[in-house]
Amino acid sequence: MRAGIGRWPVQTPPWRRPAAGWHRFPEMPGLCAALDIGTTTVVLALLDGQGNLVRECRWVNPQKRWGADVLSRLEHYHEMPRGLIRHLVDPELGTVRRLVVTGNTVMTHIWLETDPAPLARSPFVIPHPDRIITRCMGRQEIVCAPFAPYVGADIRTGLLEVLAQDHAERFLYMDLGTNGELALYDRGRITVCSAACGPALEGAGISIGMPALPGAIAAVYHEQSDWTAATIGGQVPAGVCGSGLIAWVDGLRQADLVTRAGKLKACPEIAGLALTQQDIRMFQLAKGALQAAWQLLVPDPADLEEILIAGGFSLGLDEAACIRLGLFHPARNGKIRFCGNTALKGACRLAVNPEPDDLQAQVLELEQDPRFAETFARAMLLQEVSGCRT
Repeated sequence: MRAGIGRWPVQTPPWRRPAAGWHRFPEMPGLCAALDIGTTTVVLALLDGQGNLVRECRWVNPQKRWGADVLSRLEHYHEMPRGLIRHLVDPELGTVRRLVVTGNTVMTHIWLETDPAPLARSPFVIPHPDRIITRCMGRQEIVCAPFAPYVGADIRTGLLEVLAQDHAERFLYMDLGTNGELALYDRGRITVCSAACGPALEGAGISIGMPALPGAIAAVYHEQSDWTAATIGGQVPAGVCGSGLIAWVDGLRQADLVTRAGKLKACPEIAGLALTQQDIRMFQLAKGALQAAWQLLVPDPADLEEILIAGGFSLGLDEAACIRLGLFHPARNGKIRFCGNTALKGACRLAVNPEPDDLQAQVLELEQDPRFAETFARAMLLQEVSGCRT
């Protein structure tokens, strides 16, 4: 039996205390830091030389003004002021000696102030395909390398964190967000792919959507006509984040208020908030892209030992709801682990001990797969997956 990654409380970052399968980092003098630049959220972790969390800072990505997804950021890159993220982060770094940066490929290139335009057109080219090491304000800055144009450094650092612990010999790693990124690990071989999910799973593009911040609906409950919600921080509902959207759509399906094809019959209000037909459609697009990706990457999920669900909001997900809606395969019930922001955890590991990795991956190009369109169309249905036809 493997120790596993385990389910950690949202409010307690896992590098703060030892857990099953956790290896303490080698020591380094002074402070170091890790930065995860997400399309929606930016997270900075400040660590001491032993790898203990000193402080965590979190912001909404200020680039959202130019669009909610990576394609919008690519299109409007030249309109953005340079150093938007750096202006947030630099005041928090103080005497930090080393900063490790991870994130999707577009975000890391914007951090490097490199025009990411080659990522927007075929043949897709990564301007910086390798690890970049620079110095800034007396500190070393390491920007981690992506696997592919749309499988970024966040997947690399997430996998490094998983592989540093006891792990299964065959598992599927899924990072849920604006761009769904997947990695199949099979006895040392890695195959990766990405799916353009759109911003719904991060609370964007939804009429009442918001990031996973205090006041966001994170879970929805109903009993007959009584609908209630739990919010982050226990505050009055101000909107819905990704986990809340999934729970809400699942509740509507169970109450027969939305059909499996996604037609919304009615949506009871919660604190004056309600989902619209367009919101359901946005969720279907995200869910369909993600489901189609894993069905083509892993035709038979029964062969997997476990599925690891990464992403900042994954710890708030309801496994049963995800299975009922078809996000995950029912054959893996009980073997799905929600492991939170492994990308940031892996970056923290590298910040303390920045040894180069030797991870190599084969890329599955979904847009070139003739099966994708049909698989995606089937995956739009809001129902449990009965099989993996490819």
